[in-house]
Amino acid sequence: MKALVFRGAGDVRWDDVPVPIVRRPTDAIVRMSATTVSAMDLEIRAGSLPEVRQGRILGHEGVGVVWRTGSGVSRLRVGDRVVVSAVSACGVCAHCRVGMRHHCLDPEGGRGSGWILGYSIDGTHAEYTRVPFADQSALLVPRGVADAGALLISEVLPTAYEAAVQRSGLRSGESVAIIGAGPVAAAAVAAVGLAHPARTVGIDEDLASTEEEFDAVIDTTGTGASLRLAAHIVRVRGRVVTLGVHAPASRDDLQIFRERRIRLALSATAASSSRLLLRLLDERKLSVGHLITQEVGFDQMLSAFALSSGARANGTLKVLVRVAAD
Repeated sequence: MKALVFRGAGDVRWDDVPVPIVRRPTDAIVRMSATTVSAMDLEIRAGSLPEVRQGRILGHEGVGVVWRTGSGVSRLRVGDRVVVSAVSACGVCAHCRVGMRHHCLDPEGGRGSGWILGYSIDGTHAEYTRVPFADQSALLVPRGVADAGALLISEVLPTAYEAAVQRSGLRSGESVAIIGAGPVAAAAVAAVGLAHPARTVGIDEDLASTEEEFDAVIDTTGTGASLRLAAHIVRVRGRVVTLGVHAPASRDDLQIFRERRIRLALSATAASSSRLLLRLLDERKLSVGHLITQEVGFDQMLSAFALSSGARANGTLKVLVRVAAD
């Protein structure tokens, strides 16, 4: 099969590799229909994660059709259309049972990280992908949800919803600011509508200029500058949720949080909301079509990397890569 393979810092290339096989009873092999490029794929290509070995197939987001299943898979059947979760979780360990899927204790759940696809095992930038814990980590897609919407369930939408709604405790009638210009920020703007805030404002940290104060601030960039901005625009006793690649905070930054009694929470994708979000997409209670800004064919996968690398300049949020027809 064709796959996009990491060969070292700055080097991602096409290769012919074997079709994956079922290794554990809980595995499924999914024939990919669509995938995309994430910020972490770009980080790996750049060599920023040296623990990722050469020869790894990248990608941890995708939609496809179940092609093979292990003997322990009970929720899925061959031919089912599924979305592959970026978080691989066994569903039965102590952490999974309380909704902390990203801290799955199974060795193939990353022993506390959850993210393994395209990192410690081969991922979704291929014609076929092995999905561990398939009953938990490959979700049936309702007929009414298109690939573009389902693709966002892999990572972007759960990341945004769990931070902007669940972790923030956002309530109807409150005001919320969302810092960032990427796909998670755009998804957060869509997701907070489910909580019915009185006011939602999107702020690009490079262009931020506001004297308004907010009940909650969602920082989707995780830089020192964005965290500092969040501390200055949230009200006294307000809430700040930050995610992304967290930069070290200075003592002065943390002092602001303490003096103003601001509740600070760090958020990571648990993907515990994925089934709910799929249902909301199916019921047309959540609209996210605008997050897919380009679509390319599988043979143009490298152009998807280029578009994603230059996202700010070219207006890219997420690129849908069409691997194969359903």
